[in-house]
Amino acid sequence: MSKKVILAAVLAGLTSSALAAEKGLTVTMGGSLDTQYGMRSEKNDNKFVYSSGTADANKKRQTSALVNDTKLHVKVEGKAHGMSYGGLVTLNSDTSENKYNTGTNNVGYETKVFAESFLGRLEAGSTAGAYNAMSVSANNIARATGGAGAGDAQYWTNPERNTDFVTSASFHTDSAAGKQQQAAKFTYYTPSYMGLKLGLSYVPDLNQKGSVANTHTVRAKSVDSANTKYGMLTDLNFRNIVSGGVSYTGKFNNVGIQAAVLAESGDAKKDTNDASQTRYRKLASVEGGLKLTYNAFSLAGSYADLGKSGLEKVASGTNNAKSGMKKSSYWTVGGAYEYHNFAGSVTYFESKKGASGYGSGSNWTYKHNKQKNVSVGLDYKLAPGFMPYVEYTNFKQTYGENPALAATAKKNNKGHVVLVGTKLQF
Repeated sequence: MSKKVILAAVLAGLTSSALAAEKGLTVTMGGSLDTQYGMRSEKNDNKFVYSSGTADANKKRQTSALVNDTKLHVKVEGKAHGMSYGGLVTLNSDTSENKYNTGTNNVGYETKVFAESFLGRLEAGSTAGAYNAMSVSANNIARATGGAGAGDAQYWTNPERNTDFVTSASFHTDSAAGKQQQAAKFTYYTPSYMGLKLGLSYVPDLNQKGSVANTHTVRAKSVDSANTKYGMLTDLNFRNIVSGGVSYTGKFNNVGIQAAVLAESGDAKKDTNDASQTRYRKLASVEGGLKLTYNAFSLAGSYADLGKSGLEKVASGTNNAKSGMKKSSYWTVGGAYEYHNFAGSVTYFESKKGASGYGSGSNWTYKHNKQKNVSVGLDYKLAPGFMPYVEYTNFKQTYGENPALAATAKKNNKGHVVLVGTKLQF
């Protein structure tokens, strides 16, 4: 982001703060700066950007680098007529595309408005939804950058390979990839009753976000046929999505308990680039998670069945018919410990990405692409708002398809990512 844009944002924030004060609103401006030095090691030709070869011309990925993840935000809050209300604007503030690499390079990262009363809380905007707020897994207790299922290591490994695997423990609609969290949505949360809370989000189109200008560019049908991998939509072309569920927070004999059961469903778009108008299976996922805390110790885990979401629909009787299709899934488990300002965690993440089958004649395979991560994270609250950290993640990516096929020339990947950095909250 340019200095002019940042300066304009600061000046706008100061001006709006003065105006808001006259109207009884509270405006808070802040942000976050994560400065990180990363080192990665990958196997075979996975150190190269493209699978077209291993020539020096393809060596476009640094094995170590100093990077930043920076955001500015402006919060507005007020109270009137027995309710609280307000909004949040979050700006990307890095000097390049953000770490999610969505390809849009938008200045804005998140925008939402909310209203809350005894009837519950309603949010609307391009922001994370109910799943993101209510999910319970090992991600919740992971230290440093987020551990095996949600840490920054996934942004350091080969992005070309990552699209072939389930690399994070999250639903399609609210994964950490930025693009999904930014989808425009309505979200409602009930008030908490005896520890129970319900939350529900509605997303008209997973590719729709931002202003009215985007309504002229988001397509009613998928344009995914040229990029379809393993018989599955790669551009998340889903619409009419409902996501959410129920969570519980309580305590039993000095043991803190947090649990959640969540699900999502939605329609897949037809493929407009395919003369036969290829149809894809509906979005259908479910996740259950549990977290236990006792004194300074925490244990957490989760399991999610992502079903056959986005897989091609094919006619019965063909080699890759419904009976051969594989589901996608993931699970997490981990433990954490806190002592004064020090905290550490060990987390594990494993996933399977399904396919509709590949081959010719009678030589068809219906195997999964598998991802396995183990992560150790340590952090220390050195001063108010300032936290150094270190994280080590060991990962393995294994292709399950027939290696004799030309389309499956990519090689398995394994290695590790070491991240050392500081988080500054202001």
